[in-house]
Amino acid sequence: MTTHLHLAAGRATSVVFDEALIEEARTHAAESSGGRAEEVNGRAQLHEILSRHLRDGTQLRYLDFHSHGGPGRLDLGEYHLTEWEELAQYSGLMGGGARIEFHGCAVADTPRGELFMARCAWLMLRARGGVAKGWTAVSLATHPAFGDTFGTVPWHLGQEVRARVTPGGYVRLEGERYLNVESASRALAALRRDARRALGRGEARRHATTVLRETAELEGTLRGSPSFTALHRVWDRIQVFRAFVPAQTVPGQLPRR
Repeated sequence: MTTHLHLAAGRATSVVFDEALIEEARTHAAESSGGRAEEVNGRAQLHEILSRHLRDGTQLRYLDFHSHGGPGRLDLGEYHLTEWEELAQYSGLMGGGARIEFHGCAVADTPRGELFMARCAWLMLRARGGVAKGWTAVSLATHPAFGDTFGTVPWHLGQEVRARVTPGGYVRLEGERYLNVESASRALAALRRDARRALGRGEARRHATTVLRETAELEGTLRGSPSFTALHRVWDRIQVFRAFVPAQTVPGQLPRR
């Protein structure tokens, strides 16, 4: 019975990386009892695979994606998975304490990537608890030039980020750099400080006044107990305002698009 499901971005995804991704998933599956690797070339095929396992009564302890990606995104053929709502119907596949891993490059990077992890844990794992895991930089083992240098398990650069959820739905991020009150407050304070300094600089004054007015509401958001979605909105607004008020201080790392 399948308990470890490894999904690999298929040949429609890339002429450079496709075979490495598929072989990586097959080898990874062979190492575990109950392991199975399947190739995914798009949205319809992903739904077909998950539907079939749901009908068969599969209970997964482990699900991973060997794919390309970016912050908050998996590339599966022509399909770019960025939201989890449409896959929540398959949450019944996940057993107690199950783990979902993303081996695509930088899937957990930036506020968008951290929110992607938290939403995955909430929508796919909250019934029985579990953890979603991704990384903030590239996955080296998926590049054919490296051969078996890193073994059969993908080897990642960057920070590991986990979204851990308890049965019932309490989600906690681990290893995150953005979606916490301390980081957002520090970046917002630096933005407002730079805006105040810009008040005396001609054309910049108008933009700085607007930024100070608009960010006052964000300060209120951070004084409460903001959700991960609310924290993501704060970071998104900070990035927008930074186009009008360039950084003069160092607030920590700001998100990238």
